Amino acid sequence: MVNPVWGAAWGYAAAVGALYVLQDRLVFPVHATPAPSRPLPPGTSHWQIEVAPDTVIRGVHLRPRETTAAGTVLAFGGNCHNAQDLAAFLGERLPDRHVVVFHYRGYAPSQGKPSERAICEDAEIVFDETQARLGATPTVALGFSLGSGVAAHLAASRPLAGAVLVTPFDSVLNVGRQRYWWAPVKPLLKHRFDSHGKLRERAVPIAVLAAGRDEVVPPDRTRALMTALARPVFHRTFGDATHRSIYDEPDFPQALMAGVAAVQAAATGVVAAGAARTRQEPCSA
Repeated sequence: MVNPVWGAAWGYAAAVGALYVLQDRLVFPVHATPAPSRPLPPGTSHWQIEVAPDTVIRGVHLRPRETTAAGTVLAFGGNCHNAQDLAAFLGERLPDRHVVVFHYRGYAPSQGKPSERAICEDAEIVFDETQARLGATPTVALGFSLGSGVAAHLAASRPLAGAVLVTPFDSVLNVGRQRYWWAPVKPLLKHRFDSHGKLRERAVPIAVLAAGRDEVVPPDRTRALMTALARPVFHRTFGDATHRSIYDEPDFPQALMAGVAAVQAAATGVVAAGAARTRQEPCSA
């Protein structure tokens, strides 16, 4: 007869072991990323960059529909976002800016294997390539969910005008600790995405768009990140939105545009129209 204590111990060890083995699939669910469903506008350029020997990442560049570009946005999607669809989504909402979005390493058609280090290093390479191709235009990083951690890294390592973070977290470590409270997450986790640590005391303008009923990133993890920001310039919480439904909120496009404008205005020392009214304004959608 199996001792119940030993049985429970083996069961716990097996669960912890499975969590460690499966963490790459949990953080980077490449298998769950949908195929592109949005058409790209005419004139879209397809870029590719060799980021390591025999490793190429691919992305798209949408030119502004306006005569004079107001700047450039580099977007970093969530771990299940398709980069092409994200580019099309942003191109419709930010028509006065260059939009550059790459598929993460390991996400088809990009090559390689995803990891926190690889994706963050690739973000730096994409920034440098964008500056070389488009010139030194004011550049704002847009980070969505997991991509908020990538945008935070870029804001700490490259001269961005600022960043707009949508449904962000303080760190994947703290999200994991809260979700898997029963497991020793800290020694197990390979991909920590410590946005709190990277943005703490950094005088870079940051805008935050949050979901009040976020079931993926607990709202207190977003609030914890806010405490680290030395220069928050715009904050909007959609009170009834979830992690996924925030994009369907009627005011989301306006808030996204306002966040980008507030960040860029803060970087240049110009007060954006409406920024003073909307800054730190909570909203129950």
